[in-house]
Amino acid sequence: MSVKGSWRRPCTTTHEEHDLRQLYMYTDMTREEFDMEYEKLKLKGLIRRSGRIIK
Repeated sequence: MSVKGSWRRPCTTTHEEHDLRQLYMYTDMTREEFDMEYEKLKLKGLIRRSGRIIK
């Protein structure tokens, strides 16, 4: 018998996006720098949600 919420949800972000978000949180990266790097990842097709590439 499983309890509601006992299963871990699968990660919906790529490792590259996760790493970029970690850099933004724990370094002195500005929002503009984050947005520029995020756009670069989107152009490379590395930003995904549930397996779908975000354009």
